[in-house]
Amino acid sequence: MLFRRVKSLAGRAMGKEPPEEDEKKTKRPANTPFKQQRLPAWQPLLTPKIVLPTLLILGILLAPIGGLLLMTVQDVTEIVIDYTDCDQAQADDLVDSPRNVYTYYGPAAEAEFGDGQSVFSTAASVLLGSGIGGANAKVKWTTGERFPPYIQDAESRGIQVKTCVIRFPVPRTLQPPVMMYVRMSNFYQNHRRYVSSFSAEQLQGEAVPFDQLNECDPVIGKAATDDESAKPYYPCGLIANSQFNDTISAVHPVTCDEGGSCVAEDTGYEFPPVGISWPSDSERYKPTQYQHDEILPPPNWQIRYADGKYDSEGPFRPPNLSTDELFFTWMRTAALPTFRKPLGRNNDRALPKGDYQVQVDYNYDTKSYEGTKAIVISTISPVGGRNPFLGVIYIALSVLCLVLSAAFTARHFIKPRRLGDHQFLSWNQPIHGTGSTQMKRSGEHEGEGESMEMRGVHK
Repeated sequence: MLFRRVKSLAGRAMGKEPPEEDEKKTKRPANTPFKQQRLPAWQPLLTPKIVLPTLLILGILLAPIGGLLLMTVQDVTEIVIDYTDCDQAQADDLVDSPRNVYTYYGPAAEAEFGDGQSVFSTAASVLLGSGIGGANAKVKWTTGERFPPYIQDAESRGIQVKTCVIRFPVPRTLQPPVMMYVRMSNFYQNHRRYVSSFSAEQLQGEAVPFDQLNECDPVIGKAATDDESAKPYYPCGLIANSQFNDTISAVHPVTCDEGGSCVAEDTGYEFPPVGISWPSDSERYKPTQYQHDEILPPPNWQIRYADGKYDSEGPFRPPNLSTDELFFTWMRTAALPTFRKPLGRNNDRALPKGDYQVQVDYNYDTKSYEGTKAIVISTISPVGGRNPFLGVIYIALSVLCLVLSAAFTARHFIKPRRLGDHQFLSWNQPIHGTGSTQMKRSGEHEGEGESMEMRGVHK
């Protein structure tokens, strides 16, 4: 206290007044309309005159929107070929596949199948009258082996892959754009450890050292030994290591002569892997700054490279991920265990109806985790692929709004309720289990001010 008094007197002697005690710091908000929440606001009263017309208008508007969405889906054609068990087919001889391998979805009136094929309508199309039909048809397939060109020195290393040749019908002409997808099931890309197993800095092109790639655990790289320093995998992480690697060829038209002998034409219908990713994906990937001898391919990629190492140049150098759209789409993990990944897109040519043949290099093992894989060939609409869910939701909401509007209207006319009736206030309701009622605000109920009184005390 003595020190403060001396300091105050010294300040006055120098012409400085001490600060007032009232100018202390405070956490109280300023007295402004914004900070004190006094800004003008619209607080509508949900009266019958507002709610009933709103529900009626929503019901009328949502129905045609849902119908329009279903009409766009009606023109989408989709062919699904499940080739999970193709590796068990007879070798070097086309045989009939199981009946549930091939599924067709699209306008049934325009679909033409050969003898023994059945056309059916899905349950959704019967209920909604959308005209969407479906069919199960038998396809023919066979297996074989070959030395693939995408594996370095495959023939000298004696590496052969199993191939699956599938012959299937296209029952109607597919207008461009035509997409090819792979559909996978029982693959949980949304697992917490899987989703986070990648290095954003490495994908941006930075040469991240081995000891700074902990986020890629457990697929980081090869630890240091007495003879060699540590080398990271490029790209590292579980997502990149598990990239889908079945190689699917173009679909080739099949022509048959009068004797029933059929052969696939050399020129096929291509699905270039261009334009299948989001435009923003290209910003996430840049050319790497690693040298080829500083990194290794991920474990599941190493079979493609001689000695499991990258070359300095040529087709087996480190991949340029900044232009690999197949890698872009795989790195965008799916939320559900059954998902599709685009493999290619043809924007220029229609796919005429007829029989076609496709060859698949059977590299990706889905049976180890009891999953399946399928080829999907589909047209698209302005709202996407064959997915009637959005249209069904709009129609269901329309029906719900109309039903609620009718029910509330009937309730309002049969047993109307006076607007602002004070007897429904909570403090005017009887207290259960006692012999008295709650206190009422007599001023609000009888217009006598803010005084309170006790009413209805029972003895």
